[in-house]
Amino acid sequence: MKFYTENPNLSRKYTLLIDAEMLDKTAFGLIVNFERVFERRLPKANMNKWLYAAAIDGGFPQKSENTTDAILIKSPDYKEMRNFDIDMFECEEPIKSYKNEAGCFELHIKNAEEGIATTFLEILNNLSERKNDIENLICVPAPEYIRNITNYAHSSDINISLLVMEPIMGYGFSQELLTYSLFYSLGISTEEIREHI
Repeated sequence: MKFYTENPNLSRKYTLLIDAEMLDKTAFGLIVNFERVFERRLPKANMNKWLYAAAIDGGFPQKSENTTDAILIKSPDYKEMRNFDIDMFECEEPIKSYKNEAGCFELHIKNAEEGIATTFLEILNNLSERKNDIENLICVPAPEYIRNITNYAHSSDINISLLVMEPIMGYGFSQELLTYSLFYSLGISTEEIREHI
């Protein structure tokens, strides 16, 4: 399977590298907890809204005509993101394109045959070697291997932003809380949170 960031003849200045399983499970946790708090059903997370919010949180331009690669890394036996409104999880990539004010986002699936952490780092290394093409990279890793990502960011020439569940120590990268973009994708407003918490 080849996605644009592996093709030396195609250049994308902006890329998202995402642990799809971690993102899906985090959305599930928020849905379960906040349905109890709000006493209402929450929809599945809207992928287009999440991509937009994640891109803005990661420092991408708010208004753009750029095309961005969004690479979803998953285990081969992880068949669907049950908490996002995304289908065709097993189709040939790019599986879907989303258009919003931040540009066009093309989703690509990468099956992690050797484990998600290993595959994540391999793709990160591949992207870093193409520093003349890629300007900004947003990483959405799982906590289990996030230190490997931060250590790598120290020596990278690419602007790396991390979307994380909790603030982390380190340098060479910027960071934002992942919950902000997920709240937006779930239709949870700041006002609603203030009313109930």
